[in-house]
Amino acid sequence: MNIITVSRDKTIRLWDISTYDEVYEFSSPADQPLCVSSHPHHAIFASGFESGKMRIFDMDTTEVLDEFSQFNKPLQALRYDNSGKLLIACCQDGSVSIHNSLRQHLPIKMMHLQMPPEFVHVSFSERTHGDDDVNQKFAVMGEYGNNVVIYDTESFLI
Repeated sequence: MNIITVSRDKTIRLWDISTYDEVYEFSSPADQPLCVSSHPHHAIFASGFESGKMRIFDMDTTEVLDEFSQFNKPLQALRYDNSGKLLIACCQDGSVSIHNSLRQHLPIKMMHLQMPPEFVHVSFSERTHGDDDVNQKFAVMGEYGNNVVIYDTESFLI
């Protein structure tokens, strides 16, 4: 099992949680990585960058699997849902994209938050019907936790 970190030196590092050793270092000299989210079941992770790009990395091969450029401002938050089927990306300007990880992380919905986007955190609820994702919700929390918007994910996967 790995821990993933981003650093101001424009690197993303994978760390072995049992030995605390660095396993691999991804370097991005032209684009500062800002946030990461690890897939809950596969050896992949998503990283958001200052340019607004989102890249999907394979931990085993260290390759970039996909790259998305739908934002032109820095990405502030990324989060896979508990099943690993959805990935939420939040941009500094309040734009949000929802991606289907079952279909090469293609975007399936774009939204705009109606709150100050200075700080954004995304969290998913637990699934309420066993392995079925029906009624799973995700919350987007704005600056200081004063603004919270809750969305239902039922309609996102097609």
